[in-house]
Amino acid sequence: MSLQISMRRSKLSVSCPAVNSPEQLATDVVSIEDIPPQQQALRLKPGDILILTHNPDLGRPAIYDPQGKLSRPATIAVTLPEIFADVQPEEAVWFDDGKIGGVIRWVTPDTIEVEITKCRAKGENLREDKGINLPDRNLRLPALTEGDIEQLSFVASHADLVGYSFVRHESDVEKLQAQLKRVGGEHHVLFSR
Repeated sequence: MSLQISMRRSKLSVSCPAVNSPEQLATDVVSIEDIPPQQQALRLKPGDILILTHNPDLGRPAIYDPQGKLSRPATIAVTLPEIFADVQPEEAVWFDDGKIGGVIRWVTPDTIEVEITKCRAKGENLREDKGINLPDRNLRLPALTEGDIEQLSFVASHADLVGYSFVRHESDVEKLQAQLKRVGGEHHVLFSR
């Protein structure tokens, strides 16, 4: 499972500082609209709050008041909204191969609040497309997704080896073998992780 950190599009207007007349102002103003979002890292420290959501438009960094008190926690989108129905408060969550750890404090159908408990004291950067691990929960997610099945024809004709993540049961491997056989890829070597 990966996460997405995206910022909303912005509008920027730029004007030249040396303007001698209203006519010159009208010609010197440049408007740049629909600036594409830029990839940003969230800096997370122990004690920070991070909100997970399945709405990809809500990725944003935390906002602090002038005294350094949190006004609005950072928010990131996750690509598997199914986790919202599976996780519970007090369960562990790890990001980016264990660089950042936290504890789920509360869950709603749309959000998961995580308190960051493990990372370097000076903080860690969390970038988009990093993994999320939920070690306390057996998620009700299929090991082989519909998207995976759609890509198997390409895999069968272009690869010799198939890596298979999130395998929990023997039936997960059997399902992949059956799908590979369906697309002519039964000769592929499988490895699960």
